[in-house]
Amino acid sequence: MKLFPILFLLFLSPVLVSADQHIPRHPVIDSARLIEVYYAAVDRGELKVFDLKIPRSLIKPVEITYSYDLQGYQNTILVIAKTTKRVPCPTSKHFYIESVTARLSDKGKIIETWHDMRPMDK
Repeated sequence: MKLFPILFLLFLSPVLVSADQHIPRHPVIDSARLIEVYYAAVDRGELKVFDLKIPRSLIKPVEITYSYDLQGYQNTILVIAKTTKRVPCPTSKHFYIESVTARLSDKGKIIETWHDMRPMDK
């Protein structure tokens, strides 16, 4: 009976190893080049939150994420940027925009944005 777990693992080990070999790896991302492309889109006025254009001087990119859209079957890049100073929310004086995430198309255009807001201190 004690051999069963060992035999079971030995039986599954080729399956576990072969399954790992079929998972595609992410491409190597040149982050410096992607930030240049991102800033070019920002400079064209494509980074908007509540129809407010966010200039380069108000953001600092902190993360780049490679993403694959299962519905559109395309690769995209997400750039997460923190604001360098508090950007008041145009729809509420009680909140400020803390960070902005932008989805870049394969052509280097910002095609979608979303943001994180935090309450203003009293």
